[in-house]
Amino acid sequence: MSEQNTRDLKFRHELYPGSAALVALSENITASILDHEQATGKRQRKRREDDLNSFRNTVAVIVANLAYSLVFPGSGSGALILPLGHARGAASVTQPGFGKALKSTIDALEAVGVLHLTLPDDAFHAATITPSGSFRREVFSRGIGHSGDFLRRQVLDPICMTRRDAWKRRHPCIIPISDDAARYREEVRRLNAWLADADLSYVGADEVDTGDRLMRRHFSLPSHVKDVRLAYGGRFFGGFWQPMRKRLRRNIRIDGEEIAELDYGQIVPRLAYGLVETMPPRGDLYGLGSSLAGNHHRPAVKKALNAMLFSSRPMRAWPLEIADGLPHGVTVGKFRAALIDRHPALAPLLECGVGYDLMFQESEIIGGVLRCCMDQGITALPIHDAVLCATSSVSAVQTIMLEQSRLVSGHSIPVGVEVLEEEECSPLPVFVPAMTPSATTIHLP
Repeated sequence: MSEQNTRDLKFRHELYPGSAALVALSENITASILDHEQATGKRQRKRREDDLNSFRNTVAVIVANLAYSLVFPGSGSGALILPLGHARGAASVTQPGFGKALKSTIDALEAVGVLHLTLPDDAFHAATITPSGSFRREVFSRGIGHSGDFLRRQVLDPICMTRRDAWKRRHPCIIPISDDAARYREEVRRLNAWLADADLSYVGADEVDTGDRLMRRHFSLPSHVKDVRLAYGGRFFGGFWQPMRKRLRRNIRIDGEEIAELDYGQIVPRLAYGLVETMPPRGDLYGLGSSLAGNHHRPAVKKALNAMLFSSRPMRAWPLEIADGLPHGVTVGKFRAALIDRHPALAPLLECGVGYDLMFQESEIIGGVLRCCMDQGITALPIHDAVLCATSSVSAVQTIMLEQSRLVSGHSIPVGVEVLEEEECSPLPVFVPAMTPSATTIHLP
């Protein structure tokens, strides 16, 4: 079982029945619903051909998702998040049958005993569906239980953009037509085609779907930005390897080889220094004086520094997850003073929302790394500011990562290498290159 926290699972619009057994199950369920409607008089008019095809598509995708939640449950709650009504996201309604008719299809599936629907108690949550006991028995009695039972279709836009509201809920934004949007879509499609043919396997005892490889690039529009542009956020999400803990990733094989994880060291503050065209100081950039030094407080210091870079207004108090990790009495004001004392060059960037620009730079760096790896025939799996690759490719990928960070940020950002061996993680020496400022002028926000 996966070590992720127990939570509801996200509905996957790209899943579709891929084996004869699952196709047959979906068709049987569709026929049962049609018979039920006729017997009960639930539907008075016969569906038009287009509506019937959309209905069949909806049932097939939902059945595939329910079966997938049984075959690859992880440590999820068993419930699938499927927003209905006003809570539907823009991504879901682009697929046939996932518009206004979705609720009636869910009700029909519940009526024939396929699933259970749980409606939310308030507007802050989405509806969930769970497979019924009879559906579970049908799935496993038909021998459905492998990655090959599921087909993945690129039905969603390879790129998406969201904005948080005052309650921190994410809402989809319409992406304007532009050359950048077309280019990013093509790059993600190329990456997905490359990963689909990659030799990836998993040798551990856990149930892992190595066919889960579709990536999307997620952009985030800050609340203080009015101009809708693909220039904020942009990280790559997706793939079975991303939610895994490191001890489970060691069982991944690329081209039959053990893998290594290569990640940029302290990338956010280093990108910030690139923005002000100043060399960062030596040592740990998250070490802010004696009271905030040491590994015990480092995770909270890292979160606090990021919070000050992402906030678009002066901060007054810490979120609990930061406050609990900092030493007692370290207020926002005291932390700000310690941060400026350690990093005076970054003072103009604090609390002006520049973090979204820095995350975009990070995603551009990783995008460049992936393009170069594909050009050289190297399989690399992205994890935000890091990549996984076969151990034989470490030297080539490290060189690519150093060059791409220099091209985008003006500095060659150090790249750490960790070989994920079968029994334990053995760190290799970290190469820290000389850092040379770029001649490119970067304007401050």
